[in-house]
Amino acid sequence: MRRTTMLGLAGWVLSVGCADDATSFPKPRTCAARSGPIALVEVGNGFSALRTVAAPVGDRRLFVVEQTGKIWVIENAELQAEPFIDLTDLVGAPAASTLDRGLRSIAFHPGYASNGRFFVSYSDNSGAAVVAEYHAEPTAPVADPIGVVLLTAPGANSSTLRFGPDGYLYIGFGDAGGNDRLGDSQALTSLLGKVLRIDIDQGAPYAIPQTNPLANGGGAPELLAWGLHRPKGLSFAFDSLWIADVAQNSIDEINRMSLAGGSANFGWPVFGGQTCLASNDECFALSATFPEMLFDRFGSDVCELIPGEHYRGTCLPDLRGAYIAADACTGRVGSWGNTEIGVLFTPLSVDTSEIQNQLVAIGTDGFGELYLVTRESGKVFRMQVE
Repeated sequence: MRRTTMLGLAGWVLSVGCADDATSFPKPRTCAARSGPIALVEVGNGFSALRTVAAPVGDRRLFVVEQTGKIWVIENAELQAEPFIDLTDLVGAPAASTLDRGLRSIAFHPGYASNGRFFVSYSDNSGAAVVAEYHAEPTAPVADPIGVVLLTAPGANSSTLRFGPDGYLYIGFGDAGGNDRLGDSQALTSLLGKVLRIDIDQGAPYAIPQTNPLANGGGAPELLAWGLHRPKGLSFAFDSLWIADVAQNSIDEINRMSLAGGSANFGWPVFGGQTCLASNDECFALSATFPEMLFDRFGSDVCELIPGEHYRGTCLPDLRGAYIAADACTGRVGSWGNTEIGVLFTPLSVDTSEIQNQLVAIGTDGFGELYLVTRESGKVFRMQVE
């Protein structure tokens, strides 16, 4: 197992690492790249049970996901009159106390501008996590409501989607909860508690990349990484996949694995962070990869990691290449970046009064710029220099 040297700051605990530069997005016409204090500028409001925002690469629209099943479009600072797609009838009613139900995530094909393909994850009326493909004319205001189900994971606690730089679709499925009560996270025949990788440009409805560690046997061939609880955020930078895993208890994780090949077991439920949660024999027997960064809620004013993004835009040059994340309760937003002694957390000077106890997601637009999403107030904010 790999052990890491830890640093700490105000409830945020980080491990030593390194960083380079991040992949570029197209530069928006209106971007004024400059340094200075960061403001949160409201770009949308009045939404119900907001979940996240996203956009196709280079697309000036912002797609806003409501947990209850609708996806809306903001274009030229105006909210489109009708939803881009309405999946309310397919989506199981989200429980009032959890973000792990309902419509959860959207990912646009890298070639959306020509093929109009996009993918969503949601929990259906039986509670199963579903990944489905839909289609729209690339510039059309509404999508075809008829989709194709690619995968179903009964009992999955959460799900998220992201396309990687290799063009494959990456899928994060949570376990069934209750300290992995069904033993899925370490079971290689189960999709729960895992990150999957599939090729949606080959096969019907998809193919297995031959670089997947179990492509030729030994378990579910879709699997890439396991030993996770709720992998709610996926980000790509520095030839690596970064997995934000929100914990069962007090320590949330940001895990890192190379995209060069192989697999990774992040230890859950035998380990939580770097803490052994099982017998000493079980812990020593497990070859676990420990987190790159830890978010420690115990004894602090923070309550839950809001999975972040590696900043790849151009309007906030001081944040270039840093991993941006936040806390759900305080609304505190911070960046991780490389220093001479490792990866350190730097709090950002942002007025968080409108997002405290409401923040549910950090998303990006088609140019890599950052947005913060609040649930109860139903607002979307763009991060920009004052």
